[in-house]
Amino acid sequence: MLAIKSVLIPFNIKLGTKKPQELKLILENKDEEKKLLTLAFMVAKDLAVESTGMNNKLERPIGEMAPGESKTFYFQIFTKPTTTAKDYPARLIIYEHYGDYKFVQKEYKKDMVIRVIK
Repeated sequence: MLAIKSVLIPFNIKLGTKKPQELKLILENKDEEKKLLTLAFMVAKDLAVESTGMNNKLERPIGEMAPGESKTFYFQIFTKPTTTAKDYPARLIIYEHYGDYKFVQKEYKKDMVIRVIK
């Protein structure tokens, strides 16, 4: 089993500021065997995962996690000029691979809400 904990800092993004919201992600392998993992993080089209505003999806290989090992990741979430004040969906998917990165054995999904305020 893979434990996924996430924290958004701050809880809201304020419109008109260049300061991003930060997602802190903690993964912990609670199984008795090592896992080969890849992470995918997607936000709504009116948000971005990088400062230029071009990408709303981020994919990153995590590599192997030993039993009991914990890893922490940080991601930034930016607003675009077209962003309005409302709640936006975001999804985090962790892919567990079999053998190498070509075969996906299992998916762990976590949905969250990104709140943009005036």
